[in-house]
Amino acid sequence: MVRPDAIEAEDYGAWFTSIGAWQMLFWVALRGWLFARIGRTWLRLLLGNVVVVACGWAGYLLTGHVLGWPGARITATAGTAIGCVLLVSTLFEAWPAIRWTPGPGRTLAVLSAVGLTVLLVRLLPKLAHALAVPQPREWSWTTHVMLNALSTAVILHVVVWKRWPVRTPAMHLRARG
Repeated sequence: MVRPDAIEAEDYGAWFTSIGAWQMLFWVALRGWLFARIGRTWLRLLLGNVVVVACGWAGYLLTGHVLGWPGARITATAGTAIGCVLLVSTLFEAWPAIRWTPGPGRTLAVLSAVGLTVLLVRLLPKLAHALAVPQPREWSWTTHVMLNALSTAVILHVVVWKRWPVRTPAMHLRARG
């Protein structure tokens, strides 16, 4: 489907990263909270995925067709949102929001990720410019930094390496016992 006469590759990528940003919001930042009360697994997953794809599609249409953003900017913004949700919710485990009751805690975690996204979407292209990245590539550079560098580092550190080489108190006790 990705051909110059069907779908531009840049738009296809923008649509997918838009879906990815909503998936991270619903399933990582909110930990599936909106769908958790649905008892049947198949229905919960079906409804969750339909909502994610619908929100991703709406986000893509809003930014691309209403705001007129190019695909590279949509991808950079959604990719930054993905990286920020991973940073706030996975690496920092939504701290300090996790110490609050669920309603305000979830709100603070999401607002932290959104605020960080806004900040980085504004600053990273400027940093790219300062580093002499060609202007047409500044959004692509932002996408690379957030998805290939930051997000990969967070996933490797927390999920794959289980926070190694940082030792938690429980790891320290197991090593001594």
